[in-house]
Amino acid sequence: MVNFMIVFSVLCSSSAQIFLKKGMLDCGCSFSLEMSNIIPLFRALALNPYLIGGVSLHIVALVTWLYVLKHAEVSYAYPFISMGFVLVLLLSYFLFNEDINSVRILGVLFIVAGIILVGRSAA
Repeated sequence: MVNFMIVFSVLCSSSAQIFLKKGMLDCGCSFSLEMSNIIPLFRALALNPYLIGGVSLHIVALVTWLYVLKHAEVSYAYPFISMGFVLVLLLSYFLFNEDINSVRILGVLFIVAGIILVGRSAA
C-alpha cells in the first residue's frame, strides 16, 4: 500500500505543476508586484481554475506524503519523488511543446536508474 501512496503522491505533485503552468499561461495578468497591481493580480490568480486545481493537488500530495512518512523509511521513500522530474518532463513536452534535448534525456535516464536502485534496496 505504501508504494501505491508514494506513486499517487508523486502523480498529484507532478500534475499540480502542470496545472500551475497552464494556469499561469492562461492568466492573462501582468505579473508585476507593483502596489497598484497587487489586488487585481491576486484576484486573477485566486479565480483561475487551473491554479486552484494545482494548489488542491499539492494539498492532496502533501496529505498523501504524510501517510507515506508515517509508514515507510524516509530514506526509501524520498528518492521516489524524483519520478516527478520524469513525469513533468514528459507532460510538458506533450502538453506545452517544451523542448526535450539529449542532456535532459540523459538526466532522466540517471534519475530512473537511481529510482530502480532505491526500489530494489527495500527490505
